[in-house]
Amino acid sequence: MASIKDNIPSIKSDVVKALHAKNPLRTTEAVGVGLFNERLVQDSPSFAKSEEEVIKANGNAWIVLGGSDRPGNFQTGYGAKGHHGANKIDIVIGRESSATGGANSDSVVHPNFFTDAARIYMSQKTDIDKNFAIDSDTELSIFEGNIGRSGIGIKADAVRLVGRESIKIVTGKGKNIQSNGSRGELNSQGGEIDHVGTIDLIAGNNIENGRLQPMALGKNLNMAVQELTDIVEDLQSSVHNLAKYQNRINRALITHTHIATAPGAPVTPSPDLAPQAGLNAGRIFASVTAPIIAIKYNLMFYRLKYLKKHSSNWICSSSCRLTD
Repeated sequence: MASIKDNIPSIKSDVVKALHAKNPLRTTEAVGVGLFNERLVQDSPSFAKSEEEVIKANGNAWIVLGGSDRPGNFQTGYGAKGHHGANKIDIVIGRESSATGGANSDSVVHPNFFTDAARIYMSQKTDIDKNFAIDSDTELSIFEGNIGRSGIGIKADAVRLVGRESIKIVTGKGKNIQSNGSRGELNSQGGEIDHVGTIDLIAGNNIENGRLQPMALGKNLNMAVQELTDIVEDLQSSVHNLAKYQNRINRALITHTHIATAPGAPVTPSPDLAPQAGLNAGRIFASVTAPIIAIKYNLMFYRLKYLKKHSSNWICSSSCRLTD
């Protein structure tokens, strides 16, 4: 009995003939139909080419080599400003795929980072966050490499980075690199890297109203929680001692008596209660008042140690941030 695999050529032939009857532009071969990964005839816009080398595959897949930074039309990017050292490579799949009406073979289009289906954009000099309309802190943009630096942007409906062993996200220059003498590795424009670069995880592309917050540091946070539980235990012990000594006073009050000198006259101190009260005063100071004073100062040092930004044990990262 013949398998389905054996019948594929005849299946293809029958399908192609049926499609060809409806559309004379299709050949009687599988070419143009797209079945079984054969070539598919589909709409694809033309590209508004500048001084670039353009490689276009069958369909709507492109590689644009050379030329200068150009995230949009001819008036965009550092290429429009005539900057040197702003070369680029733009790899695009599905130009104008989400534009109104979709891709149109009659249209001539420029790069569009928002209607093209997927792309990898590399430039020697670019404003990478601006190109992809990424919400960023404008005051820190120059320090985060967002303006006038080399950049790579990857965009699609879904992006996955998979490492079978591990994945590292690293900022900063190469460790122990001896190039450029004592200056070490420089940025793409020849400038010194004198700060720790940031790592931001931004859900929803919105950092307004303080949504971008520093990440917690696990070890520091663990120490902070442990120390806080120790302070709470000290406080619990003081409250327990206060209750214990207060109960002694309560019991003495229940059974205390006074010696009356005459009707209506002041009575003498209780011979049972007075000694107990005096003894408790010392106990309460030693076991309650003094420890609570110590807890007050411990909390002050706790805040300085874990909750201040520039302390050595701050529970938050100074370089890694995320939104809720």
